[in-house]
Amino acid sequence: ALKLEVEGSDAENVCYLRHLNDANRLATAIQSSSNGKTVVIGGGYIGMECAASLVINKNQLERLFTPKIASLYEDYYRAKEVKFIKGTVLTSFEFD
Repeated sequence: ALKLEVEGSDAENVCYLRHLNDANRLATAIQSSSNGKTVVIGGGYIGMECAASLVINKNQLERLFTPKIASLYEDYYRAKEVKFIKGTVLTSFEFD
């Protein structure tokens, strides 16, 4: 995962997923979330699987979708209740 250079990207609850420690940190952040809302940025395999797992585990999920992902995958994850937001460029993080 590439570190994002946008406002708010250094916040405690912004997680990147590269290593096992990152996965543990992400799991802790999800469990301690007070509002149950999650955003996954990136449309690669890991991001898509993360999104589907979050929805299955009842997290509300806003999903930023990169244009490179095939419509086959979009249909597959949409069927798993992942919400896609297309044509969007991340400029900053805002927190509730």
